[in-house]
Parts: sequence; structure tokens; C-alpha cells
Amino acid sequence: MFHPSFSIGVDGTFISYSVFPNARLKLFGDGFSVHWIAGVPITFADSDSQVSFAGGLGFRLALSPSFYLRSEALVSYKDEATYQVSAGLEARF
Repeated sequence: MFHPSFSIGVDGTFISYSVFPNARLKLFGDGFSVHWIAGVPITFADSDSQVSFAGGLGFRLALSPSFYLRSEALVSYKDEATYQVSAGLEARF
């Protein structure tokens, strides 16, 4: 994390063999915050990688100083728009 309101990271998914390098900018909030997200989803399937661009909004609820509950809604585009909603647990070290 470069600044309290800006962070970069990489999310990974083992089921679909994909990674999501991304940047998040906190718009407002501390215990419950809203973030703008931009990234480049990369999917590795059938020995062919697919790259697209994605953006959206995310919500983060602080459970403790190191653990957060996160929910995001993203729109990615490569040839056609794809919508994704996800939730997860985030750990910061």
C-alpha cells in the first residue's frame, strides 16, 4: 500500500486459473469503505491466455486491523462486456 487511500495487489483464482492485477482507490470510509477498482484480469485456459480490462466498485468492512470482508462488482470488456460480483476475506500483512 502506497498511501492509506491507494493500494495495488493481485487476486488469484485456482478454479478458473486466473489472476487479477489491480489498483484500488478508497473513495471514503474507514471501518466501512467504498473503493474504485481498476485492473487487468488474465485467464489461463487451454494453453491460451486471455486478457481484458475491468473496472467497478468495491465495499470493504474491517473485521480487525488485519482482516476485512470485501465485496466487489466489476465490469470487464474483451469483445463483449462481462459482469462479475464477488465476495471474499482479505488479509493484510
